[in-house]
Amino acid sequence: MGRTHRTKRNNCRIVRPRIGNCSAGCRRSSGFTLLEALITLAIAALLSLVLPDLRNLLLNSRMTTQVNGLVHDMHLARSEAITQGTQVILCKSRNQQNCSRDARWDEGWILFSDIDHDETLDEGERILLRRGRLNKQTHLHYAGFRSDRFITFYSSGFTNVNGTFTFCDTRGSRAARAIILSKTGRLRTSRTKADGRSPLRCDQGI
Repeated sequence: MGRTHRTKRNNCRIVRPRIGNCSAGCRRSSGFTLLEALITLAIAALLSLVLPDLRNLLLNSRMTTQVNGLVHDMHLARSEAITQGTQVILCKSRNQQNCSRDARWDEGWILFSDIDHDETLDEGERILLRRGRLNKQTHLHYAGFRSDRFITFYSSGFTNVNGTFTFCDTRGSRAARAIILSKTGRLRTSRTKADGRSPLRCDQGI
C-alpha cells in the first residue's frame, strides 16, 4: 500500500506509490539476458559436436553385436559338427523353419544337423539354432567360393568354402565389417577384404 496524505483544502486522499516494491499489477521483463543467450548458444554448439559421435557410438555397438552373433553361430556349427561326428549346415532362412534359396542373409538363418549329407533339411533332422532378421538398417552379404546360399561344416571342423560375410549399415563402406571364413573352419573379423588391403564395399545399399 502507498502512503496516504490528506490535504486541508479539499480533504482528498493522494496515494503515492512505494519506490522499490512492485505492486500486484507490475510485470517483469520476459526477454533473455545476454548471459542466458550465451549459455543457450554454448549448449547448442556442444550438442552439435556430441550428437554425431553419440550416433556413431550406437551404430558401432549395434554392428559389433550383430557381427559377434554370427561369429558365435558359426563357432557353434563347427563345434556341433565335431562333437556329433556329422556335418552341420548354416543356411539363410526367411522363416527360420527351412533354408530359403531366394532369401537374403540379413533376413536370418538356421543351423541344422545334416545327417544324410544331402545339404537339405529333411524330416527328422534337428534344427540347432534359429536366428531372426537383423536390424532393418543392416545389410549382410555373403560371397563364397562354391555357394552363397549355405555353408557346410564337416566332422573334421573344416568347411566346404572360403567365404566372406560383409556387414553394412547406413554409413556405407567406411563403417563396414567382415567375417572371413577359411576352409579350415577358422574365423576372423576384419575391416578389409581377405587380402588385408582392399576396402570392403557396400554396393547393395540398405
